Amino acid sequence: MPDYSTDSPPLRLAELMAALSIATDLGMGQPIEYAMTTCIVAVRLGEAAGLSEADLRDAYYEALLRYIGCNADTYWLSSIVGDEIALRTEYVKIDTADIESTVEMVIRYIRQANASASPQQLAQIIDQKMAELPLVTTSFFPGHCEVARRLATRLNFPESFVRTVGQMYARWDGQGVPALKGDAITPATLVALLAQDAVVLYNMGGVAAATAMAR
Repeated sequence: MPDYSTDSPPLRLAELMAALSIATDLGMGQPIEYAMTTCIVAVRLGEAAGLSEADLRDAYYEALLRYIGCNADTYWLSSIVGDEIALRTEYVKIDTADIESTVEMVIRYIRQANASASPQQLAQIIDQKMAELPLVTTSFFPGHCEVARRLATRLNFPESFVRTVGQMYARWDGQGVPALKGDAITPATLVALLAQDAVVLYNMGGVAAATAMAR
C-alpha cells in the first residue's frame, strides 16, 4: 500500500526550479536539461571568476530560469513565423546583434509558413509580418523579463536576483534589451549568458567551438 506519510524532506526551491526549467527547455526547442547544464557551467565559471556567494546563487537561478517568461508570446510568434519552436531553436545559435542574419532567418521562416502563397502574396505577407517585428524588442522582450521578475518576487528571491532576471536579454556590448553594458550588468547575468552560449556552441561543435566563442 502506498505510504502517504509526510515524513519525507520538504521540497527544496532549487528542485522545483530545476523541474520547471525542463518545461522551458521544451518550450525553447532545446535539449532536455539544457538549462540545468547551463546552470552547472554558470556556477563553475562564477567560481573561477571569484564571484561572491550571493552572485553565484543569482547566476545559478538565472541560468535555470532564463526562459521562464519566453512562451508568453507563443501565439503571436507562431502567427508570424509558423514553426516558432524551430525558430527558437535556431535563434539561440545566432548572434542577434547581426541584424542581417537575424532578418534573413525570420524571412526564411515566413516563406516556409506561407509556401503556398503566390510571389505577390508572399511579398505582401513578408512586408506585413516584418512590420510587426519591432514589437519583439519594444514589448515582448521586456514582457518576458517582467514575468521573470514577478515570479522571483512571489518566490521571495532577494532583490539582487530580481534585478538580475530583469537583464536576461542584456549583452556585454550594450546591444541587448535593456541596452546595458559593462558594470551596469550584474556579474551573475554575465556569467549566465556566457554559460548559455558556451553550452549551445558545445552542443553544435564541441569544446573547440565553445572555447572559441568564450575567447
